[in-house]
Amino acid sequence: MIPNGWRSRLLQACTAVLLAAFLAGCGGALGRPRDVILITLDTTRADRLGCYGYTKAETPNLDALAQEATLFEHAVSAASVTLVSHATMFTGLYPYRHGVRYNGMFTLADAHYTLAERLRERGFRTAAIVSSFPVNHRFGLNQGFELYDDRFSEDEVGRALQNAERRARESVDLALAWWRERAGEPRFLWLHLFDPHWNYDPPFPYSSRFRERPYDGEIAYMDRELGRFFETLRERGDWDPALLIVAGDHGEGLYEHNERWHSYLIYETTVHVPLIVKAPGQRSGQRIAGPVSLADLAPTILEFVGISPEDEGFDGVSLVQALRTGKVPERSLYFEAMGGNLNYGWAPYQGLRVGAWKYAEGARPELYDLGSDPGELNDLSDQESERRASLARALSRFRQAAEQAGNASPTVVLDEEILEQLTSLGYVGSTEVSQLKGGRGAHPPDMIDLEPELLRAQSLVSTDDWAAAVEALDFLLRRDPTNRFALAFRTQAHMRAGELSEALAVAETLHRLYPDSAHAADLHGEVLAALRRYDEAADLYARALEQHPHHTLLRYHRVLVLVDGRRFEEADAEMDRLEEHMPEHRTTYAARALVEAARGNVDASLAALEKAVDAGLGSLDAMDQSPWFEAVRRDPRYAAVKQRASEAAAGT
Repeated sequence: MIPNGWRSRLLQACTAVLLAAFLAGCGGALGRPRDVILITLDTTRADRLGCYGYTKAETPNLDALAQEATLFEHAVSAASVTLVSHATMFTGLYPYRHGVRYNGMFTLADAHYTLAERLRERGFRTAAIVSSFPVNHRFGLNQGFELYDDRFSEDEVGRALQNAERRARESVDLALAWWRERAGEPRFLWLHLFDPHWNYDPPFPYSSRFRERPYDGEIAYMDRELGRFFETLRERGDWDPALLIVAGDHGEGLYEHNERWHSYLIYETTVHVPLIVKAPGQRSGQRIAGPVSLADLAPTILEFVGISPEDEGFDGVSLVQALRTGKVPERSLYFEAMGGNLNYGWAPYQGLRVGAWKYAEGARPELYDLGSDPGELNDLSDQESERRASLARALSRFRQAAEQAGNASPTVVLDEEILEQLTSLGYVGSTEVSQLKGGRGAHPPDMIDLEPELLRAQSLVSTDDWAAAVEALDFLLRRDPTNRFALAFRTQAHMRAGELSEALAVAETLHRLYPDSAHAADLHGEVLAALRRYDEAADLYARALEQHPHHTLLRYHRVLVLVDGRRFEEADAEMDRLEEHMPEHRTTYAARALVEAARGNVDASLAALEKAVDAGLGSLDAMDQSPWFEAVRRDPRYAAVKQRASEAAAGT
């Protein structure tokens, strides 16, 4: 028998040997990777992978990776939505710092210095192969990538138009093709796979084997394709020298806590994600229990390639020391779900993770001990009042930082294409960022059961099924009377039905509740114009433009009501501003055509109309409805212009 003292010394010696071997695999004194590979698994819950303990999983390739890499048991996404989470990964900043808070409504500002830009400056060839519309290049994640492949091939066109995504097979093929082309050069590859995202339709044979669990089937199929990618790296000798990171961007509700999908809540179902890191040369696996953030990825990668992250102002920290010691420092990790606030006027939903404790705050606080209650079923905010107060103060400091940061990224005015693509993926699209006046709005968990009905209402509106949409909208408003999305569409529904008095009442309510909303002001003005209260509409648009001076739709509609109110000099002045903000645009030319028609200048109106068609105006129906356009419609040249517009709209 070995004496206890000797047993302890032997254990320490063995531990030192194993740690030394691991450090050698990691590069010890920070050996540099030849290549860097970041694979992000969209909508992938950590607890649905075999390596995270899910016995029903069919994920042999990810499980094998975890056996020779470092698995972080509690990685926290900074947001439960795709674009926001990826922006955090690439900047090392929390959402309130990089300014992207929801899909489609924001674009990452050029001023941000992304991971890809930094690596490209260090001599890496950079490529991104992405698999869904929410990370389309227009939203800013393409910064620093030589290749940003977000197109869909011809054999996937039908699928792309309907679902705005492509399967893992094609994305892996594209990634491998680029990888082979750049052999011998340092490479940074971001491979984004989207398959587990709704709607769940894995290809055969996974559609058969996972008939009752299609979400798991999508993950199993994705794992198979990752196996192809991993095997190619091994065959080419690229496995050992590479730094390989696999991370989920967010999870999926799967009806837990009443959430079907994601974006609106911040329970573990949607913010606990897989994170596996294989350091260069590493062959022995380890598991790290302490919580880490996806904001840590950028500083970690930079330290591996020899860039000190300490003075870069990141919110995340490098995990290189954690890889060496198996421990992470305890700190506050921030996360959020702002979709309900931005789309519907619900309370902002934000939280912190500190060790095993999790604090969340919307319209009311929630506190969970994840060590004893991983399913977050027992809210301890009343029992643990001192801890709750301490974490609330910590979260308030993050909120103060968010207020000081302001809007760090520009918003995107959603066009019909963006709305259609996002709707097909289960995201309810708004057109702007605005806040509910005088209150924090509803607590998101209290309203999350409305999620399918909200998406259904948007789909009905997009197909002009207004009768069914009204029924859905009225149901929503009975439950959530301040819902901005439902109020806006209810206004439009009344207008479509010719119920202008009712439309005005709803529009006034919407504008009163959301006084900073350009969309609310625009709808209010449209109803006033339909009631021929042109002066009131013009004054309303003028006040709104003081808040939103670059909002071209408000300015365009003000031109129209000024013309309808025979205030021609003011209309001319407004046209000058519109042309300054949006020169050579089809909307500007169309507005000029209407102004000139109202003045009786048929030749000038037709000339502007020609330019509008040349610039892409595909329908003149709205022009036809203007009484000022009568003389232009009678002109024989108008028929030719309208024919060209119709042909352009038909794509001929």
